[in-house]
Amino acid sequence: MKKQISLFSLLLSGLLACHQPVKHQAQNHPPDAASLPCRMSPFLPEILLLPPQGFVSVDNKNTPCSLDATPAWEHHANKSRELFVHASGPDGSGRYWSIALAVAPKGTAEPQNGICFTTTTLGWRTLQGFEDRALPWIEDVDGDGESEFIVWTSFAPADGEDRSLPGLMAWVYRPDKTDRLVLDWTLSRTFAARIATAYRLPLRRKEFLEERNIIASQLEAFATEACKVN
Repeated sequence: MKKQISLFSLLLSGLLACHQPVKHQAQNHPPDAASLPCRMSPFLPEILLLPPQGFVSVDNKNTPCSLDATPAWEHHANKSRELFVHASGPDGSGRYWSIALAVAPKGTAEPQNGICFTTTTLGWRTLQGFEDRALPWIEDVDGDGESEFIVWTSFAPADGEDRSLPGLMAWVYRPDKTDRLVLDWTLSRTFAARIATAYRLPLRRKEFLEERNIIASQLEAFATEACKVN
């Protein structure tokens, strides 16, 4: 009888031990990368409405645009519509550009309505070259036969004094089936990776090396969704 009780006690102790909470060692996990803020963010709305007639300014409370008398339009023919962009610049120490975008019916030779805005490419100071060509403002980014608009702007890679050496970023907007331009996050990430590649290339003069590496890392973080855009 005593042996049976002892055996029962042994089994009961084993069962209780199995159900005790397991104590794990504390682990020092890094913060969630996706929760870290990106340094860059779009300065234009995610959806840009095209006016039914005339050209209006996005960054000046929809006032009429001040276009050149005969704007030099760059024209891309999409499958169903025509895309136009007029880029004037860069001007001043901030390398400011005046940009006009338009979408018109198929076969249109010159647009009659669209939007305009001003942007800065001050980040060119640290980039100094992009794919051996001038900065594109319109391009078929994903190679599907439909062109998109590319909006270049600058961003501060750090707070404080280092803000004098900004990085360059581009946001991709595509025309939808209505009179709107929509920010395409996927294509913007694709394009950011291309800009990061340009920042990784060595310059003839070894300047801004540290800043270029920091900016490239921030562009890569955005491209891979390792940071969150505010």
